[in-house]
Amino acid sequence: EEWGTFANYTKDGKTAFDACCACGGGTFSATPRPDESTTGVRARTTLLGCECKKEWQDEITGKNCNGFCCNPDQDPNGDWCYVKDWTCEDSDWGYCRDGRPNAEACADTPAAWIDSYGYDCSDYANLHFCTQTGGYGSGWKDDWGTFDQYWHDGHTAYTACCACGGGGSRDSGYDASCQDSQGWADSDGDTCGSYRDDQWCTATGGYGWGWHEEWGTFADHGKNLSAPQACCACGGGSTNNFQANPNAKGLEPSPTPTPGAPAPTPAPSPASASVRKTWNGCECKKSWSEADLSCENYCCNPDGDEYGNWCFVKDVTCEDSDWGYCVPVGGNNEHGGCTDLQGWADNEGDGCWIYADEGWCKEDGTPGAGWNKDWGMLDDYFSQGHSATTACCACGGGNRDDATPKEVCNNVPSWKDDDGDGCDAYEEFKWCTSSGEYGIGWHEEWGNFRGSPTAPKACCYCGGGTGASGGGSAVASGGTTGGSTSGA
Repeated sequence: EEWGTFANYTKDGKTAFDACCACGGGTFSATPRPDESTTGVRARTTLLGCECKKEWQDEITGKNCNGFCCNPDQDPNGDWCYVKDWTCEDSDWGYCRDGRPNAEACADTPAAWIDSYGYDCSDYANLHFCTQTGGYGSGWKDDWGTFDQYWHDGHTAYTACCACGGGGSRDSGYDASCQDSQGWADSDGDTCGSYRDDQWCTATGGYGWGWHEEWGTFADHGKNLSAPQACCACGGGSTNNFQANPNAKGLEPSPTPTPGAPAPTPAPSPASASVRKTWNGCECKKSWSEADLSCENYCCNPDGDEYGNWCFVKDVTCEDSDWGYCVPVGGNNEHGGCTDLQGWADNEGDGCWIYADEGWCKEDGTPGAGWNKDWGMLDDYFSQGHSATTACCACGGGNRDDATPKEVCNNVPSWKDDDGDGCDAYEEFKWCTSSGEYGIGWHEEWGNFRGSPTAPKACCYCGGGTGASGGGSAVASGGTTGGSTSGA
C-alpha cells in the first residue's frame, strides 16, 4: 500500500495498465518465450514477477528443489522459491505464481459474507481489491483505508475470503462459527483484526509476542470489553459468549506503582555466542544497561521477567519500541521445574515455543485448542528421537526436575541399510516403530531388518541413534532371512 498507485510509476505516458499483458494492456505476440521453445523448461516467477532460482535448498528442512518452485516445508499457501534478485522481491523468497492450492481447497467462510459496504468475496476477487497473500490488490484505492474499516459480521475480507488469503481451510486456527463483538475497537481505535494480524494476543487470551509491556494490560485499552473478551483471535468472541478464556491475562487495569517498592533481584544472565533477535526480527544490542539492570551478551533477564530473556534493540523503528523479548536459541525455554529439550524442533522446523504459544498441545500430551485435526497426530511430527509430547514442557514432556534427563537424538551419520535406504526412508514409510519393532509399512516377506548396524540401532525413529536412551528390540534387530526386497 505504501508504494502508492500505478500512476505514480508512469513512464513514457503509460502505466502498467497500458503496457503489461498481466494488467490488461500490452500487445499480443504469438512468439513463444525462449525458455519454453528452445529448452522445454519454463522459468517460474513469484507473485511479484521476480524470477526464481532453478535450483536451491530450503534452509529450514535442508531439502533440495531442482525445478524453480517447490514446497519442501509443506507451506499451506503452496509452492515458493528463492529469487535471483533480492531487490526485486524485497526478500530472498516469494510464493510462486500459479503455485497456490486450487480454489476448490478453500471455501469462503461465512459463505454469504459481505463487507460493511455490500461487497462480497467475489467482488474482492474480480475487482482485484486484494491479493491471495492478504495484501491490497491493484483495484484497491489508497483513500479507502484498510480492510478493517469494512469489517462486518465478525470478519474482514482478510479472514473471510479465499481470494484474500482467508476462508475456512486457509486459516488453520479459524473458527467459522465465532464472530467478534460487533463494531468493537479498543480505546486506540484498533480492531480485533489488528490484534490478530499484529500478534498482540494468543488464542487463549494471553499476551502475544507483538505486545509490549509498556503498553500496559489489555484492560488499559479496553472499553466495555477488552480484546480477550471481544475477539475470536484472542480466545473470546461469540463462541465463548464474549467471556475471556480462563487462562487470559490483562483483564484488569495496570496497578498504580507503590512509591519506594524494591526492585526485583537480578537473575543470572545466560550467554549466547551469536547475534540474537527479538520476536519481531529486530537485532539486539550486544551490551546494554538501564538503571541497575545490565547485560553483556545480547539477551538476558536481569529483572526476572516471567516471559524470559529480553534485550534493547539497535533499531527502535524496527521494534516500534526500544526493547523486545528474545527468540529463544533453538526455540527452547524454561518453565518452572521443567526445561524444553535443548535444540529440539519437529520435522517441519517448529520448536517447543510454537507448540506452547499456538496452543497446539496440552500438558497431558493431547492436542490443544490450536491444533487442527487435519494435521494428524502430534507424534506424526517426530524428529530427533522425540515428538512434542516428550520434548516440550507444554505438551507434558521436557526435562523435569524429578525425571531422568532426555537428550536430542541424532541418526548414525550417513547410515544406509543393505539396499541403500537411510533413516529418512524408515521414518517416511513407517518401516519401524519407536521401540524398534516392525512398523505398519514393513512387509513380512521382506524378512528382518538388514544393515550393520540395523535401523533399530542406527535410526532415532526406530529407537536407536546416538544420544537416544533406548535401543532397538532383539526381535527387530535380527539377521537377514530373505533376499533383496523392492521396498527396503
